[in-house]
Amino acid sequence: MDAWTNISNQKSLVAYLPRALAIGLLAPFPWQWFDVKGSTGVMRTFGSLEMLLVYLLLPGMLCGLWRVLRRPRVDTLFFLFCIVSIAVPISLVVANLGTLFRLRLSFLLPLMLVAADGDPLRVYRRGVRWIRDLRVKHRVGAGEPTMLTVPVGQV
Repeated sequence: MDAWTNISNQKSLVAYLPRALAIGLLAPFPWQWFDVKGSTGVMRTFGSLEMLLVYLLLPGMLCGLWRVLRRPRVDTLFFLFCIVSIAVPISLVVANLGTLFRLRLSFLLPLMLVAADGDPLRVYRRGVRWIRDLRVKHRVGAGEPTMLTVPVGQV
């Protein structure tokens, strides 16, 4: 991926790092899941099942990361340091998506423990509740009298 990238100094390395980590964690992206052309063929479609799980656990990972950073302890910070020290080099060095897909398990599996600390089910329940409340607030006539609720004499 990103054959056009030219990392020639530290500044370009730091500038490319967020993209490299996004590729390392989230590739193949949803628009690439059903692309059966190339050397990977139909295996990319099977890989999309794993990526779907990663995408579903992403809010839990972010909440778990927030919890760990909000109440830092030496053991949890060391755990995050180990994850980052594996994720950064693999994401920067491995350019082949198939190889990256296999090697990233070394940091993706420990990241699942962070996701478990983030309690993904609670995150999704809150998200569903937020969407439901948002729909109720923006529903036509919510909180205001409508033609059906206003007495005939007042119309």
